[in-house]
Amino acid sequence: MASTPESIRELRRQLSASRAHLAQTSSGISESIGASLDVPARVRRHVAAHPVKWAVLALAGGVVAARLLPPVLGLVRSAASRRLVGTLLTTVAPVALRAGVNALASRRPDLAAFFHGDAPHPPEPPPGDG
Repeated sequence: MASTPESIRELRRQLSASRAHLAQTSSGISESIGASLDVPARVRRHVAAHPVKWAVLALAGGVVAARLLPPVLGLVRSAASRRLVGTLLTTVAPVALRAGVNALASRRPDLAAFFHGDAPHPPEPPPGDG
């Protein structure tokens, strides 16, 4: 079977189109895999999207670690260290709480108004609905 110049040109055109398609597909796949494997960037996006949730989780994790690690590791806490921790919590907790409320206010003004007690009262039901 003899190849005509037109069929050779057509095969070369198809081969070139296939190469371009494969290059584009492999580039998209590698970008997708790279994005899914970039864990720090994914965590940063999730923390930025849900800061209150992550703050609560961090606080809960800190409390659990503070209660579980000393007995597990055999650490004895002295009265002086308990006073120091109490003093630190007394000074840091209000600042952290205010920062959390401010972050909440910037994201959800309706919830912040509820926590501050400034939330509007619900509307009265129309007469006859009862």
